[in-house]
Amino acid sequence: MIKTVNIEGVERRMAASAILPRQYRAHFGKDLIVEMTKAAMDRARAANKPLTEVSENDVRPEDLDLTVFENLGWLMLRNAGEDVGESPEEWLQTLNDPFTVYYLIGDITELWQKNNKTTAIPKKK
Repeated sequence: MIKTVNIEGVERRMAASAILPRQYRAHFGKDLIVEMTKAAMDRARAANKPLTEVSENDVRPEDLDLTVFENLGWLMLRNAGEDVGESPEEWLQTLNDPFTVYYLIGDITELWQKNNKTTAIPKKK
């Protein structure tokens, strides 16, 4: 799945596929599914709402650990063929606004969630 996003006024592509969790583990030594679940729970806790009721407007940058989004955003950009350097740090050094990754959280999360939706239809027993 590919999504075009605006990063500091430039259209860039992000790609998500089944390989993301494996790549994330290989690059960062952590389980992406656990990291994204923790990030979602942190957002809900910061907003003081149930997870199903949290919106992007409920969370402030200081309430989140942006590392998982920095890493995943870099990996998604890289998977789409964007020139983002050899590490998230190289990509982050090219950004002008310290809140750029925060602005991308909605796009990163949306792409992650859409990629995880199944198209299989369960068989009734």
